[in-house]
Amino acid sequence: MENHIKDIRLFVLNILKEGRITVEEADKIISFINSTEELVKSKKKDIDVSTSENITNIAKEGVSKLEKFVSDISGNLEKVAQNIGTRLNIQTDTPQQTTTITEKYAFVETKNITIEPSVTKLVLENNWGGIKIIGEEREDILLNIKKIIWTKNEELANDRSEAFKTKISKGDEVITVILPEANPNLRDTVSLEMFIPMHMELDLATSTGDILLYDLENLEKSLKLKTSSGNVEVKPVKFKNTSINTINGDVLLRDVDSLLNIQTTSGDIEFHGLVNSESRVTSISGDIRGRVGVNQNLEIVSSSGSIDFKQNKTKECNLVDFITNSGDINYRGVILNKLRIRTNNGEIKGQSSVTNQGNLEINSTNGDVTWKTEDYNSFKFNCESKDGDVFTNIENDDVIKTPKSVIGKVNNGDGNVSINTVSGDIRLNIANIAI
Repeated sequence: MENHIKDIRLFVLNILKEGRITVEEADKIISFINSTEELVKSKKKDIDVSTSENITNIAKEGVSKLEKFVSDISGNLEKVAQNIGTRLNIQTDTPQQTTTITEKYAFVETKNITIEPSVTKLVLENNWGGIKIIGEEREDILLNIKKIIWTKNEELANDRSEAFKTKISKGDEVITVILPEANPNLRDTVSLEMFIPMHMELDLATSTGDILLYDLENLEKSLKLKTSSGNVEVKPVKFKNTSINTINGDVLLRDVDSLLNIQTTSGDIEFHGLVNSESRVTSISGDIRGRVGVNQNLEIVSSSGSIDFKQNKTKECNLVDFITNSGDINYRGVILNKLRIRTNNGEIKGQSSVTNQGNLEINSTNGDVTWKTEDYNSFKFNCESKDGDVFTNIENDDVIKTPKSVIGKVNNGDGNVSINTVSGDIRLNIANIAI
């Protein structure tokens, strides 16, 4: 009797491997078979020969019988359990089963990958879970794979773990690690932890997992990251150029020394350090926060998210450009060259030094603008609002005030401040500020 039940269980696992039933369907069927096996063991009288023959027939008839069970499972689990009991000639009441998977199994696999000295780039794709990579002074790659299999059945867990295969291919300069496509009907996840040579170029992608990178740098090569809903954290960001693309994930970059190209749909972006060369940071609805020095040009765009930015003093900066639709903007920094801010409905607040040929240009449709600077600065200013009011505490012989505008200069007027709104109020004041 027990051998026949084992045959059925094995048969279910085999047709699962062939893809003729889903994992969830196999899990439900085997759960019923297990409960039936317990019923058989609990019976005090022997099962007759006809029962044994019926079980064998179920195994032989194969997929068609199981598919009928699977179809019934989607409707009434208790009825299916009773059907199985009937086929086994067991006349008893079977308690209602629950289909909630409350158990999971964890598997850890370690691979040591030898690479040639000519290999300078890692390409990695994981659609199942997160990626964590740590740079070290080493000449090989250590790969730790952690698989979480969600099922109550240990045999199914082992089977799904064994079916998981990592594809590793080596070229003259590139090593590629690709995990198989995830089954959208499963909750299973696969997370990767890698220890690699710290100076490798990286091209990484994951579907739902986080990407964490630590102690990696190569100022001659690039870093490319892509994830749908995972967060990204990188420290330091010392690459020639850094490209990051996410949909829902947040991005956190520390110790930046790189050209940046960051795009996210709804995730927040935060970065600290030095932005080299022409860079662009964009988010549709996420907030953007930066504490950086800027060389050449930097464009920051957020549709509905806010921008909070502190610019450190650098001589090479040409233009920092902020663009929002409805998000607020808060700025602190030293304006050596040009800072341009444009928004439709957001509120703009800032405090800055305007030195030498520094140029501040602000345009707002509906948002208010409040800007503070210090009396030792030297700049001309022109502030105008069509429907709002304009205020300033700057008082000297060069200042001309009306309710809708104020024009003048501070000291020699070396720099330039231009603020325009359609319906927002403007306040330009001299104050003690902390940048």
